[in-house]
Amino acid sequence: MESDDPELTILNPQLHDKPFTKVREEGELSSDEEEDVPSFQTLINISLFSYYTFQIFILLFHSFYGLISCLYQISIYSFIHLDRCSI
Repeated sequence: MESDDPELTILNPQLHDKPFTKVREEGELSSDEEEDVPSFQTLINISLFSYYTFQIFILLFHSFYGLISCLYQISIYSFIHLDRCSI
C-alpha cells in the first residue's frame, strides 16, 4: 500500500521506496541551491565581537571622561590656589 500523502511518507518511511525522503514545499530550495546561512558558531562570534567592541568603547569613554574630569579639577584647584596666593 503506497501513499501519496507527503506527511505519511515522512512519518512512515516503509510507505515509500526511498526512506526518510524529505518532501520539498513549493519554492523551497534544494540542497544544492541552499542559501549561505551563517552557522550558530558564527553568530556567537559576531555577538561576542559586538559585545567586546561595545565594552572597549565604554572603557575608552570612561577613561576620556575621567581624564577631562581630572584636568578640570586640577584647573579649578590651581585657579583657587593662585587666587589665594595673589591676595
